[in-house]
Amino acid sequence: MNIISSLHDVYSADAENLMAGGHVAHVNEFLNEFRMHAVVPWHTVEDIYIPVNIKEKHHWVLAILSFSERCIFLYDSYELSGHYSAVLDVIEKLAAIIPLCLKHCDFYVKKGIHVENHPRYKDKDSSDMFDVLFQENLPQQPSGSLKQELNAHSDVEAPLKPPRKSRITSVIEVFDHIDVCFYYLRKKSKYGPHSSYKNEPNKSYKYSTVNCNFMNVIRSLNDVYSMDAQNIKDGGQEHHLMEYINGFRMHAAVPWHIVEDIFIPFNIKGKHHWVLVVLSFSERCIFLYDSYESSGHYATVLAEIEKIAKIIPLCLQACDFYVKKEIDHQSYPRYKDKESSDMFDVLFQDDLPQQPSGSLDCDVFMVMYAECLSYGHKVIASEFDPNALRTRYTALLWDYGIQRQEANAISDVEAPVRPARQSRITSVTEVVDV
Repeated sequence: MNIISSLHDVYSADAENLMAGGHVAHVNEFLNEFRMHAVVPWHTVEDIYIPVNIKEKHHWVLAILSFSERCIFLYDSYELSGHYSAVLDVIEKLAAIIPLCLKHCDFYVKKGIHVENHPRYKDKDSSDMFDVLFQENLPQQPSGSLKQELNAHSDVEAPLKPPRKSRITSVIEVFDHIDVCFYYLRKKSKYGPHSSYKNEPNKSYKYSTVNCNFMNVIRSLNDVYSMDAQNIKDGGQEHHLMEYINGFRMHAAVPWHIVEDIFIPFNIKGKHHWVLVVLSFSERCIFLYDSYESSGHYATVLAEIEKIAKIIPLCLQACDFYVKKEIDHQSYPRYKDKESSDMFDVLFQDDLPQQPSGSLDCDVFMVMYAECLSYGHKVIASEFDPNALRTRYTALLWDYGIQRQEANAISDVEAPVRPARQSRITSVTEVVDV
């Protein structure tokens, strides 16, 4: 559903670009069985079951995409005044995007549907929205209840994907590439050249990184905090962020209390724009590295970054970070005039290399900022070629992979051992991860 929302944003802004820019490639992978384990092409079945999360309501519904009826049957376990419109707004994104993608990948030809003669298609244009039909007389959940999903493990059934023919066009794929870059920065810091032992963390490093999902956890926590500040503590809502802080969330991660800075890739949704957030514990602030400046841009970026500045101090306090870091609030210069729950300051960095207006290079600028800082260098204003930098990163990763292959190298297990959870699932973000 994240891919559908991303496509709908593109379509709303520029309908033609949805096709011209290759934005449909990721939905087409679902249609053609290349996206998940144990899947078949959609043209070989009659219905597709889609779990849809209504973010505004923190609520799940079942959407059944019916090809024979050319509609979406919606199964909802909750009815309330005002609930219908919020659900319909989300489902209509699916109803608008799916027909465009079906047409684009020749679904109707493969399915043997003659749109001119088929009763449900002949009065429609192939790009028209699917109808949405709410199903009635369903079992209903008690008001205020939560339902948990079950997870099962089976044999490896990963599909073989065809090679991609287009450049990165989707926010989803950009996330993957950014996560790879930040993983290797994190790994370089943890197992650097000054490490005493192969698998012992480098004693001299000063930073670590997080992945792109971190910002989703922050937003989810901020939504809870905005509605009920006390609930963020009482309900265990901060648990998922604390897994990052304690080094349990990602591969090659370390606890935050043994580093000075955390590099955070952050996407400004309102701008479809990436910035680098550097969380500094010694300065008790957030240094913001942004590759774009324009009228009205600052306020949108600041509104997003202040979510981190507000939530992080609460979670640091909740997991005894300051005790582990040996920061004494009464004597430490940057902390003594602050409450432990006060927001971190946000400092915009000046004189940075800037992307050309209208370009889509904010992601590579962000990675470049992080790489410079990882060497202890200050980011200085100088021109560089984003395409050359992309080529450089690709070549470095390719060369690294070849060297590992030739040496028959096998990576050590880097997955962190998580402690047993003490609370039930409370975060929408965590449910989506499952």
